[in-house]
Amino acid sequence: MSQKKRYHIHISLVRNENLYLENALEYALSTDYFLTWDLLATNTNFVEYSRQQIDQCDYMIFILGNDYGHLSLSGVSYLHLSYIYASSKRVPMIALVNTQLNQNELLRQRLDLFNLVIKEQGLRVIHFGQTHDGVSECVRMLGEIKEKFPRLGWVKDTRSLSTLPAAASGDLKSMFVSDRFHIRNGVQPALTDSSLEGTQQSPEAEARPTQVTPKELNEALLVNYTAHAFEGGNLQEISATYTFSWGNIVQTLQALPQPFTSNMMLTQINDSLKDAAMAEALKISPNIHAVSRCQISSIDYQWIKSQLVKKRWLSSVKEGRSIRELWQINIIVQA
Repeated sequence: MSQKKRYHIHISLVRNENLYLENALEYALSTDYFLTWDLLATNTNFVEYSRQQIDQCDYMIFILGNDYGHLSLSGVSYLHLSYIYASSKRVPMIALVNTQLNQNELLRQRLDLFNLVIKEQGLRVIHFGQTHDGVSECVRMLGEIKEKFPRLGWVKDTRSLSTLPAAASGDLKSMFVSDRFHIRNGVQPALTDSSLEGTQQSPEAEARPTQVTPKELNEALLVNYTAHAFEGGNLQEISATYTFSWGNIVQTLQALPQPFTSNMMLTQINDSLKDAAMAEALKISPNIHAVSRCQISSIDYQWIKSQLVKKRWLSSVKEGRSIRELWQINIIVQA
C-alpha cells in the first residue's frame, strides 16, 4: 500500500490580496501538506479560528503583502495579532514579505510589523515582489524546517479513489475500521477514555461503529464543482461534475487526523477533486498546465455532510468544554 506522510501548514495572510500567490502556494504545497488559511478578516470568528489552526498546525507560513489588514477594535490588524500569537507559541514559521513597495504609501503599523518579522524570523524570511516570487524558495525552506523542527504529522493513504477493492478483498474491512487513526504530535486519538470525559456521547456509544456493506459504499453520487485552470499567464474558471462513490468520500475523510473540523472536511473533499478537474480542464485546452481552487458546490457539500450524519457514518465529537464542532468517521465494513 502506498503511503505518504503529510503535515498541517496554516497560512496566515490578508485573504484575496494576492490571488496568484495564494493559488501558486496551493498548487505547490497541497500534494505534500494539508493547508488551512486565515478567514476573511470581516468574519466574526476570525481570531478564534486563526488561533485554533495555529495551535493545531505543524508549521506556519506568514505572508505580509502591501496590506496591513483589517483593524481590530484595538487598532492593531488581525494579521498582526495572528503573528504575535504564533510567535508567542513558538510555531516553526516561514515568512514571505513583499519588499517592492512604495514606502511613503504604507501605514506606520505595517512597517512596524515588517521590521518585527524581519528581526524575529531572520533567515526564514523570503522576500518577494512579483506574484509568484518566493514559492519555490518556500518549498525548499519547508524541507529544511521539517528537519530542524520534526513533527509526527500523519500518514495519508495515496491509493486512487476512483475504485474500491472488490468485496472479496481481505483489505476491505481493515480499510474502513474506525480506529485506524494515527497518533499525531504526541496526542492520542480521540477515542480514549480521557478524551471522551465530559462529552455528550457515552464511551459505549462511541465504541460501536456503524456496520456498512460494500454495496452501500459503492453507491454513486454526482457533485458539481468549480476550479481555476491556468494556461500560460491566463486563468479561467471551469465548472464540471464528478461522480464519487460513498466509499470514496469515507476513505477521503478517514485520511484526515481524527477528529477533524468542518473546514478540514470541506478542504479534503475539494483536494480530492483536483485530478478530475485537471482532466476536465485538458478537454477545454491541451495547453492548460495546472488547476487550483477546486470547490465543490456548497449545496452538494452540505447534502453529503447531512447524509453521512443521517447514515451514522459521521459522528459529532466534543472535546471537553470546547465549543468547536468536530467530526469523525465511525464505521466498519461487513465482511
